Amino acid sequence: RYFEEALRLDPQLALAHAGLSDIYARLAIFGHMPAAEGFARAKTSARHALALDSTVAEAHTALGHALCVSEFAWDHADRSFERAISLNPTYTFGRMRYAICLMSRNRFRDAERQLRTAQSFDPLSPAPSNMLGRLYWTMQQPDRGIPQLLQAHELSPQMDLAWQVLGH
Repeated sequence: RYFEEALRLDPQLALAHAGLSDIYARLAIFGHMPAAEGFARAKTSARHALALDSTVAEAHTALGHALCVSEFAWDHADRSFERAISLNPTYTFGRMRYAICLMSRNRFRDAERQLRTAQSFDPLSPAPSNMLGRLYWTMQQPDRGIPQLLQAHELSPQMDLAWQVLGH
């Protein structure tokens, strides 16, 4: 609703189009919108953001994420994420989304590098720790994952995803 309101006020706001892309992708991923529709809207919004301003890291991240999770277009997704990181190396959310895409291809060390870098830029955010815990669980290294998940929980006790992975 807020992104839509921002775009009503300024239809040329690339960041709002990128944010809307992220929302559509999440709605599709979590089943709140038909996947085909959500991912199509996510890609359209990201591409529109890039057409307005190709220097917005968030738009490159949004497109990379949508391409990764909806089309498995690895090379295109990698280029989008790498462009986002080159534009804004401290953009934690971009590095985390890139790590998800890398994990889906068993590129665990590359994913770990992205998450460790994200964690170094935003040490008070629980999200990188949570993602590292998930990564180590996927790698069958619970001794490395559990401390990360507990750290995520300590930073944000209501982070249910940390509890979910701890349960696994």
